[in-house]
Amino acid sequence: MAELDGWGVIMNPKAGKCSSDKSLSVKDELVRAGLNGEFVFTERVGHAAELAADFMRKGVRKLLVVGGDGSFSEVVSGVCMNDGGAGDVLLAILPLGTGNDWCRYWKIKKSVRLCADIIKRGKTERVDVGRYEECGADGCVTRYFVNSLGLGFDARTVRYADLVRKKFSGKAWAYYIAVFASFLMNKSVQSKLWINGSLVLDDKIYTVSVGNGPFTGGGIKQTPGADPTDGKFEVMVMVNPSWWQRCKALAGLACGRLQACGFVRYFEAQSVAIDTYGLEAERDGIYSDEVKNISVSIEKGRFEMIVP
Repeated sequence: MAELDGWGVIMNPKAGKCSSDKSLSVKDELVRAGLNGEFVFTERVGHAAELAADFMRKGVRKLLVVGGDGSFSEVVSGVCMNDGGAGDVLLAILPLGTGNDWCRYWKIKKSVRLCADIIKRGKTERVDVGRYEECGADGCVTRYFVNSLGLGFDARTVRYADLVRKKFSGKAWAYYIAVFASFLMNKSVQSKLWINGSLVLDDKIYTVSVGNGPFTGGGIKQTPGADPTDGKFEVMVMVNPSWWQRCKALAGLACGRLQACGFVRYFEAQSVAIDTYGLEAERDGIYSDEVKNISVSIEKGRFEMIVP
């Protein structure tokens, strides 16, 4: 059984349809449910990773994230970059984001009471993390992701979704505008793809999804075979599709039958490398701009997570 004391709670007041007032209300509900610890609030993109690092320097080894996939991803990055590989941090999440694809896999609900209950029960899983070296115009950086890494169509959709949400905040249909705009504007880019050290593609790539979890885009099963505890990714690649094939792929995504599209390729991988000339990238819904090359590896059982 996990204790409700001694938690570091990182809250994103802008997650999903949240407001500062709602975040304070959620904080009060968590306290009433018996959760004790230090509560902090994010103020900008990347801040959650900094707050996680601050907690670790204080010796806090139990972190609750109140937010969405991006907030949780940032906290995991902060943990992985500051724990020296120890893997001794226990994480929990209360999903208040827009897509909540990570929590959809684990069947974690948007409920303060249920969040407190699963923490008290203390069931945990060792969870894999994706680690990647991303190189672009400003040099190379190391980043982490928990759910998915997307290049091409996925990343452009995230970029457009960020723009659309600023204009139509809280509108459920805003994401579909971004998908349609990306469908019209995204182009295939000459790239090379290596899986487990072997060159498997040298062609114009339209999109790549490296899945640690199966869901993206608010419930779309883009990598349905992905399991975040099995030590491998599922990788989906679409190579230079025609307009008709793009339409077919969108329909396949909508009805959960993308794998039936013969022009879509799937791989199992423990490592992935991509050399490209302008594919945009995103990780867990966080946009990363265009990249030149990416090397991705899996870190099995990298942290412990509270699950239902």
